Amino acid sequence: MGKVLGAPKGISKKNQQKAVLCEEYFKEGKLTVSEICERLDISRATYYKYLRYRGLSGKLRPYSK
Repeated sequence: MGKVLGAPKGISKKNQQKAVLCEEYFKEGKLTVSEICERLDISRATYYKYLRYRGLSGKLRPYSK
């Protein structure tokens, strides 16, 4: 077989903590996606990647202001 190139699948330990925070903020529903991304210093795409990693893809986000 040949070599496997690219970054390893999954996310690092440090980023797993950010993924947990994303899930908590998502479930709280008090912050907008932009506010969460700004607070965690991540992009919108990374935010959704973390939600998918935590098993929340396709869920509607509770939002109350």
